Amino acid sequence: MNKNLYILLFIFSFTISTLNIESKNIYVSLQGNDNNNGKIETPFKTIARSINEAKENDTIFIREGVYSITKSLSFHKA
Repeated sequence: MNKNLYILLFIFSFTISTLNIESKNIYVSLQGNDNNNGKIETPFKTIARSINEAKENDTIFIREGVYSITKSLSFHKA
């Protein structure tokens, strides 16, 4: 391969690696706290808090329990 092709491949791979296409898992538990970060070890307490935190491609896991919802929840297709 010539030098220009190597440079082009490097630029392409660098660009792909810097794109923010990550997703995260967000957890909700009745034993959680809305001041937590929503990780499995430190879940949120309310579904509303998890929805506010979620971004495109994120997944919300709602742990077992009966949740009291006091406000309307809105879900928007990304």
